[in-house]
Amino acid sequence: MNSWAIFIIVKFDSIERMENLSVVIRYIKKNLSANVYIYEIGEAQNPFFSKYIADSCYYRFIEDFDPIFHRTYYINQAVNEIRDSIVAIWDADVIVPFSQIKDAFTMVSNSVDFCYPYKNFFLDTTRELRRLFLKKENIDLLMKYRDFMTPLYTPNPVGGVFVVNKKKYIECGGEDENFYGWGMED
Repeated sequence: MNSWAIFIIVKFDSIERMENLSVVIRYIKKNLSANVYIYEIGEAQNPFFSKYIADSCYYRFIEDFDPIFHRTYYINQAVNEIRDSIVAIWDADVIVPFSQIKDAFTMVSNSVDFCYPYKNFFLDTTRELRRLFLKKENIDLLMKYRDFMTPLYTPNPVGGVFVVNKKKYIECGGEDENFYGWGMED
């Protein structure tokens, strides 16, 4: 039996990112049975946030004074530390319908080494829809108003979340650490 993990790495650069991660964690814990690992990278640990998530997730703070978030490096470190055989690398502010996440985990469990849990579109919410989701935490609301959102990464969306067979991912070299920073590594 394969074990599933969700890994989120975050460097807090705004209150919005902290709010987003809070709602993403609740959404994951409510809808999926998987180990959740949170790595906070930064100059100083956020005591409120670390206490908030310590009860529901595996949490680790890594002190880093570099103003550039070397995301690829930390993903590789975490993937090597996580014991689960299938890992979803999940951005701190991404919501995906859980039927798609479960399908991706199942596909990686059965036959593929790497899977994006979405196809054709990756959407950015408006401020109003973000606030509504923070309040209601109901993905059906986002789906209902998706025509009001902005498509990102067209025509072939990447990033946000991907699911991998950990062993195969490590064998092929994991993340390219020459991507120093974040955004373009996707």
